[in-house]
Amino acid sequence: SFIINNVYNLLFSFFKSMYCLISKPVFITTPDKIKIQLFYFLVIPKILIDSNSTSPNKIKNSSFMNWVYKDLKVQTKFKKLAQSNLTKVYPNKFKLICSILSKFFKKPVELELIRLHQPYYDSNILVNFLALIINKNNISACIHKLFDNNIVQMPMAFAQLKWIVAFGGKGPLALQADPNVSLIQSAAYLSGLNIKISGRLMREPIIPRITTKKFEKGSTAIGKINYSDKARFTHKNRKGAFTITIKSGQNF
Repeated sequence: SFIINNVYNLLFSFFKSMYCLISKPVFITTPDKIKIQLFYFLVIPKILIDSNSTSPNKIKNSSFMNWVYKDLKVQTKFKKLAQSNLTKVYPNKFKLICSILSKFFKKPVELELIRLHQPYYDSNILVNFLALIINKNNISACIHKLFDNNIVQMPMAFAQLKWIVAFGGKGPLALQADPNVSLIQSAAYLSGLNIKISGRLMREPIIPRITTKKFEKGSTAIGKINYSDKARFTHKNRKGAFTITIKSGQNF
């Protein structure tokens, strides 16, 4: 609805100021308060967290020293974000946003935040993450690299494990070293991911009559999954408009 979209836009801008992407909010309303559940993903390159900047004491150039000092301050801030809770790093910001939302809904508002360490666990986060890099990198190579990391897990791994243990085909130790078997360790897992990009991108050559690219791995069909999630992002560049559509399937 119109109200939910406005609240989402407000929260998206709020978390963007803290280098975060968010999922679509889930509203839980009770007579006493409103609870807003959110997934968030911290968008900070690892090089800004792990790299060691040069010590300013070893550099005589004052302008370069100022740059290094500023870089060290930013790096310290990013390390706090990566290692601590968002509410501890920005307590005043969260008090302000909760106060604004409470006045809007005329009820106390609580934010329940769950951090995701990978963007592909939520379609809305992934579509906005791809939108950040789509004009700066080769998006096809990035998506293929994403799929090569075995982010999509197959439920047949359970059946294969049971068959091997029951019939003694290879044994448990040999199974762990088998690259063809992907074991599922979590209760919920990503069973399929479908990415569709329509339009012309800045980093890719123009091919006549071909404006759509599809990338798919696993299953997203209804009946084979327990939960389906879909997100879309539309924007413009110098070559025209483009749209990213992501559909993911999860099993529990």
